[in-house]
Amino acid sequence: MPNDDHQMRISHVQAASYKIAPIDSAIVTMMTDPLGTTLSLTMTRLDGLPSVEIVHGTVKSDEKGLVVQGAAKSTFEGTLRKVQEFTAVLRPDRAFEIAQVIINNLAQLPLEERERYQLPNFQSAPSNEGQDTDDQ
Repeated sequence: MPNDDHQMRISHVQAASYKIAPIDSAIVTMMTDPLGTTLSLTMTRLDGLPSVEIVHGTVKSDEKGLVVQGAAKSTFEGTLRKVQEFTAVLRPDRAFEIAQVIINNLAQLPLEERERYQLPNFQSAPSNEGQDTDDQ
């Protein structure tokens, strides 16, 4: 409920399908049609899927299955693939707001952390203050 300062408290709840996923890249696409513009942000991660195990050592088969004798080492062959974790569809103004929040938070990282992730030394993102971004 709004108070006298025109502020609103909104509780956060997790959706039944909520999950945390490691993300290492994103794909951004934009589409414009007569109804407006949307931005799709697909979050992805690189995943390795082993398809073959190569066992080094003496391998014999008996009634229990495969038995490896000697110093057994395994190496794996597989394929790398990009796994799409989820896609968020955003209006351009919401995408801009999210980008601002991310940049503003990164700008507050201590210098050691910026150096650790090879981030440039930058200031906060420009504000879109004064623009109407209320949901319609």
